[in-house]
Amino acid sequence: MFEALILVLAPLQAPQAPPPLDPGMARFQALVATWSEAVAVDLRFEAISKQDGTWRKFRGSLRAAKPLHGAMNVEQNDAPNFELVADGTRVAALDRSNGRAFEYGRDLAVLTGMLPLYPVQAWAGVDAPASVKVTRIESDPPLPLVEVLRIESAEQTTTLWIDHDDRLVAAEFTARFGDEVLEQEYLFTRCEWSAAADPADFAASIPAGLELVEDTFVDFEAGLLAVGDAAPEVVLTGMDGARYPLESFRGRTVLLNFWFYH
Repeated sequence: MFEALILVLAPLQAPQAPPPLDPGMARFQALVATWSEAVAVDLRFEAISKQDGTWRKFRGSLRAAKPLHGAMNVEQNDAPNFELVADGTRVAALDRSNGRAFEYGRDLAVLTGMLPLYPVQAWAGVDAPASVKVTRIESDPPLPLVEVLRIESAEQTTTLWIDHDDRLVAAEFTARFGDEVLEQEYLFTRCEWSAAADPADFAASIPAGLELVEDTFVDFEAGLLAVGDAAPEVVLTGMDGARYPLESFRGRTVLLNFWFYH
């Protein structure tokens, strides 16, 4: 008996190319790539922030270079509010009124924490959320030389006004923390990034006369104080801007409510 085996071959198909990126996502990825590759940034901005129903004005600047050099300064009501310096080893928060500087962290993400905008965070090495929706918005009337991108994730929405050189012009930022909503609006009076820079041009250091308190926020462990221990000598700033030494409340019951403002 003779048996034959017949094979029927289907025609080969060329591999299909992946679908093209949405124009908004393609523009967002190009923007993030540009800022990720930048070595140095020089930013100045005016801003307003709304939390708990109250709008507050502030302004700030970030002038820094990789790997860890530069300074971040944020002022509110024409008074120094928040100062960070990166000296190449650490980021320190300055408390000039008490003559101290506190170690705040050891990476660029700490230095840029007050600017939670995607391009700035990309420069600091922070990845965007895995799932974001990007929309390219057409302005009416059209804005010359400016593009508008809206980036949405589960926790936040950011709208960026950028020029054709990937410089930030303005931004809106909304973040949700449970029932709390933080809204911020930025106008950039200066925005420059550089693909090459000498870190020495961005050198910063803790000012003379300030005592460095190391490892304040690095490798922190709970349980430093036990029930019944005396509270440390601290001076706290109230919502009214006044300074309150904890010692002044001796003999009274005090409830300390610690909260983080980003």
